[in-house]
Amino acid sequence: MRSSSEQMTMELHAIVHYELSANRVTLCAKCERAGSHHRGFADVENRVIHLDRGYATRSTVLRALHEIGHVVTYKPGMKRWEREQASQRWAVETMRKYHLPVPREAQRRARIYIARMARWGRNIAAGRGKAAAEATAAAYAAREDEGA
Repeated sequence: MRSSSEQMTMELHAIVHYELSANRVTLCAKCERAGSHHRGFADVENRVIHLDRGYATRSTVLRALHEIGHVVTYKPGMKRWEREQASQRWAVETMRKYHLPVPREAQRRARIYIARMARWGRNIAAGRGKAAAEATAAAYAAREDEGA
């Protein structure tokens, strides 16, 4: 007879594998590709997630579902923080579908990460806008100098 923790681990593992299958996503077999298999990453074009195979806790299931979410929610043109937010939302909704409590600390870290990605994106866009405005002003100034 299995202990309740062994039973729970088997159920969590089954949930991840069901979602992989249902969404036509493949789990890599520890390939040599650059990137951390511990943290996980997704190859949306090939519908592959690269991730360690252990799903013994709700946090590791959330991480796996988050990576699956990158493949499921991908739309061309999404900003980095939008991709992170969409995949996290999908992962949380999927956990709730299975009546699994979502780990609060993992959710807190995800909110902080997504906010940081959005802030960086805004700062980069603002920097590009400022640089473009300065370049345009310099070009007009150069034209005026030539005409004078």
